[in-house]
Amino acid sequence: MTFMTENIEYKQLESRKAYLSQLLEDDTGAGEKDMLNKALEILHTHCSEMHHTDGSLFEQHPIEVAISVVEDLGLGYKSVLVALLHVLPNHCDFDLKKIEKLFGKEVSGLIDEFLRISSIRIDKPSLYSDNFRNLLLSLVQDIRVILIKLIDRVHMMRTLSGVEEKTRKKISNETYHLYAPLAHRLGLYRMKTELEDNAMRHTHPAIYQDIQRKLKETQDERERYIQEFIEPIQHAIKSQGFDFEIKGRSKSVFSTAEDLSVS
Repeated sequence: MTFMTENIEYKQLESRKAYLSQLLEDDTGAGEKDMLNKALEILHTHCSEMHHTDGSLFEQHPIEVAISVVEDLGLGYKSVLVALLHVLPNHCDFDLKKIEKLFGKEVSGLIDEFLRISSIRIDKPSLYSDNFRNLLLSLVQDIRVILIKLIDRVHMMRTLSGVEEKTRKKISNETYHLYAPLAHRLGLYRMKTELEDNAMRHTHPAIYQDIQRKLKETQDERERYIQEFIEPIQHAIKSQGFDFEIKGRSKSVFSTAEDLSVS
């Protein structure tokens, strides 16, 4: 990585930090904002020189997870602190006792639960999806931990390209069999779809790219069909005086692949 590229990445990172603070602006008091700034400062102090295998900044992942915790799940600032600080005990010289001293027992307890479920290793995930879900639920006292873990996995899958192929396939297989069903069980359907699609992108790249290309080629036609289907329904409901909204969506790459394999 060149100095210029790294400098651009740091500027982008600062922009994302500012955006995170902006997301929490209306829902945090002065003391909570101080805690957030302290967490960002500690993260930067201990991780600013660290990079992932693909060369990206180590700080980037926890910050993006924290943003999604607010944007996608609507969780509060303590969940944001967990998202920002969960990397410190395993990757930096900053243990749970230090976190508890600075941020309180609740935050350190949530991070402790997060680390415990993250340490679970299952050799054959295709056989143990239900057991994995039950194990997680038995280890976790607070559902926020599982929600943050799912967001963490989503962002891991988004940045998996820089990892060696064998590891990519292992993580993707685990994601498909363990984390996507968990997201589905919790009603997080958009998250489930993204996890499935990204898992397929790494386990069956040729099939994924072929279906993705064909979906793009037919996108306008499919969107027009959906709109034509919705319009008479909208008209009928509107004539009854109801206030409503109808949304249509295209099938995902993974869902399309499943349909093709069945037909």
